[in-house]
Amino acid sequence: NSSLDASLESKVDQNSSLSAEKITYVTCDWPYYNTLQSLCEAATDIFEGKVSDVFFKIIDMRSGKVVDDKKVDDKTYLRLYTVYEIDVTDSYKKAESSKMYVCVSTGFEGYKEAEQRDLMISAEIYNKNTGIQVIREFEHLKIGESYLFLTVDLGGTYNYIVNADQFAFEENGDKKSEAFGYSEIKTFVANQNQD
Repeated sequence: NSSLDASLESKVDQNSSLSAEKITYVTCDWPYYNTLQSLCEAATDIFEGKVSDVFFKIIDMRSGKVVDDKKVDDKTYLRLYTVYEIDVTDSYKKAESSKMYVCVSTGFEGYKEAEQRDLMISAEIYNKNTGIQVIREFEHLKIGESYLFLTVDLGGTYNYIVNADQFAFEENGDKKSEAFGYSEIKTFVANQNQD
């Protein structure tokens, strides 16, 4: 088995790709929020917490329910999702649990790719021509890092992100959305809660 691993590594190096699996980049259209008010109104849950785990699930896009181990006849709406487990430290809007789970309809390049592939194969949605579909330029969250989250509860198994750019803000992050970032959102939400 180690010779197989070695041959895989040499192929990966030759292709100057970090992935052992076939990766296809996809783009998504998301609503974008230009004001603090519109962003905070779009989120059903606003909370702070630390990412404690990252795992993968097959979710039916229509119901938002996990279908990993169920036999599903119509596979049209089944997708691989990356799920972040968050230990909640502060809740500003809803988020009434000490652990929250946030899902994103994307694979994760360079992280447990064989697990992602095997999950798609078991759900009978794997296509060897496209492999793992990854949202182009999506910045994955890091285990052990803390963020301010803006998520949406659509009644599925997990919460969803409001969009790919405005769902997680680092306290010391320099990445801002328009004119607002972590501290502006936190101040806005605190003021809303006082009203």
